[in-house]
Amino acid sequence: MIEPAADISTTVVIPAYGHCPHLQEILEAILSDKRVPTEVIVSHSGTGDPTEKLQSTFKSVTVLHSPERLFAGAARNRGAAVATSDILAFCDADTKPQPGWLSALVAAVEAAPRRVVVGAVGVAQTGGYWGLSNWLLEFSEQAPWRKGGPQTGGASCNMALRTREFCDIGGFPEGLPVGADTPLFASLREAGAAQVVTPCAVVAHFNNTGFVAFMQHQTGLGKGFADVRSAREMSGSFAVHHPILAPILFIPKAGLVLRRTFGGGLRPLMLGLYLLPGVLIGSAVWTWACFERARAHRSAGDQRTSG
Repeated sequence: MIEPAADISTTVVIPAYGHCPHLQEILEAILSDKRVPTEVIVSHSGTGDPTEKLQSTFKSVTVLHSPERLFAGAARNRGAAVATSDILAFCDADTKPQPGWLSALVAAVEAAPRRVVVGAVGVAQTGGYWGLSNWLLEFSEQAPWRKGGPQTGGASCNMALRTREFCDIGGFPEGLPVGADTPLFASLREAGAAQVVTPCAVVAHFNNTGFVAFMQHQTGLGKGFADVRSAREMSGSFAVHHPILAPILFIPKAGLVLRRTFGGGLRPLMLGLYLLPGVLIGSAVWTWACFERARAHRSAGDQRTSG
């Protein structure tokens, strides 16, 4: 990997909500790496203002706090609004950057004009069977064994782009509880940016534990998929606009996850076989939540039309 120029300024923005047990460990990883960002901004909302604790330990870190909850997109935008650097990098309060993370992202951004880069998402804490199933369902496209190159998916817990390009499209949509990265990436591509994945930029995810958390997370992701596709035309929108078709989304949902896993070599294949029941159950939960939310959007649209 070619090292990016040292004079390229970078800001790392971390959205955080409520109690964030891994935040200190994440900041330590960022600030002890070979390339230290110019700025680190924690954009926190909800209970448990961490400002005093974090700034007493990490004097170079800026903490923005709001007692009212901000969805992740709004929290990222608030951090980006006060950034002064050439490049914005994003991770989350449950993803720990691995050594060389920032250098790899910045080098990939600087390798070409008008480029948004996403990295790989590994595992810091398995969360047991259901935690791993959650991780694979959400991050299969960014799994560490995946190859680099052009990509249309991505996860905002590991991404970077030039600050001016982020500002030009207005940042993340702020009203979505989950899935704000999908319309952001779509807007960047429409504005002419190339989206690529660089697997050598890795964050490790702290997975939640337990079947209840698994069900809740997949339900939220399914609803988020329907929310995004109801508001913006993109892949999957037709099924969301016609809820009777939404259940067929189970097939591409589970199929893509398994294909990405089974095609990654022996170890991913074994992992995929082990997690197969979890992938199928999670895909079913995701699909049902998507179907229910799509019906709600259709009903609301019909009421607006009749009114």
